[in-house]
Amino acid sequence: MDSVALLIVFNHVETPVMSHSNLLNSLELSELPLLNSLSRELLNEVVTKVKVHTFPKNTFIFKPGEKNNEICLLLEGVIKNGIILPDGKELIQHIFKPLDFFGFGSLTGKSVRVHYAKSLSPFCTILTIPCEMVTQLMHQSEQFSKGVIETIAKALYRSEKRLEVLLTADVRTRITFFLEENITSNNAPIPIETLLHEGLTQQDIATMIGATRQTVAMVLNEMRKDDKIDFNRKKIVIKSNQPLRQE
Repeated sequence: MDSVALLIVFNHVETPVMSHSNLLNSLELSELPLLNSLSRELLNEVVTKVKVHTFPKNTFIFKPGEKNNEICLLLEGVIKNGIILPDGKELIQHIFKPLDFFGFGSLTGKSVRVHYAKSLSPFCTILTIPCEMVTQLMHQSEQFSKGVIETIAKALYRSEKRLEVLLTADVRTRITFFLEENITSNNAPIPIETLLHEGLTQQDIATMIGATRQTVAMVLNEMRKDDKIDFNRKKIVIKSNQPLRQE
């Protein structure tokens, strides 16, 4: 069970990273987070600067050491974000889902990326915005500026909460926190919700929550026996009529 994947595997053909500037004509920027606060005039400026890219599975969106000159908005798919250890292994720190912003490092003074971002889904579609454009918009629109600050503050809060759980909670609570934080599909008929992450293994979960793979496997099996979840080699299903947290 050491390679149990947590998202349905789709058959697909690996293709190079592609830019889709032609999609910008039909892309409703005004409906996207942060951008929905901009005037039509500013949106017309933005549409000339943003780009849309498609990445196949297991493709780096960016790597440590690359220039930190774009902010990314995930439109479709799932992305993992973390650091690359000296031995070449990847340490996953965050999982990004559709409509999540990431790559804000340049706004905090980092000109070079220290993290990596890599696609987990068969295909990921990402909107990139030049950092200088974001800075310009923050000066031009108070509402946009507040939105950027709130987005960064929420990301910091999630990181602090995750660190608090890692330092103070037992393994079951840490796994529960991970599952609740990473539910990506809420469309299944009641009473279930499905956690979908392709390519994410029990070992990845163990690394993220500071436990061993064997312990993660044991706790997941206990939760299944308690009728909190169900899982197989492709997905984990959370039974929403059964609270994950123990009383």
